[in-house]
Amino acid sequence: MATSVPDISQILSEVESQIGTLAQSTVSNFKDQAIADGKTLLNDVKNDVSRWTFLLSTGQLKIAEFEFLVGSQRTLVKMISLEQAGLAELRVLHFAEGVLNIVIDVVLKTVVGNAIPIPVPKVNLA
Repeated sequence: MATSVPDISQILSEVESQIGTLAQSTVSNFKDQAIADGKTLLNDVKNDVSRWTFLLSTGQLKIAEFEFLVGSQRTLVKMISLEQAGLAELRVLHFAEGVLNIVIDVVLKTVVGNAIPIPVPKVNLA
């Protein structure tokens, strides 16, 4: 694992840029709302992710523990803009999980250096 403390602002910036790509590929008709909700979610979890990233980078947290902690944030997710736009609840949840998977992937790539890309499920409920 990396011995230096990762730059959390760079990590968050990378995640934020990937949220737009995720929105375009999963909920393109609601892209603006998805990006807004994705950024809100990222802002809501950034303090925890920052702490967990530090612990991971210093060997105080295992990869599986980090993944579990980030994944546990699913219960706190509120995608208000997407829900108000009328997107089906299942698609909203898939998008939120995609955002959290991006967080995991970017942190692991930065800290561990060999993250395996997590596939984001495409859901076509049309």
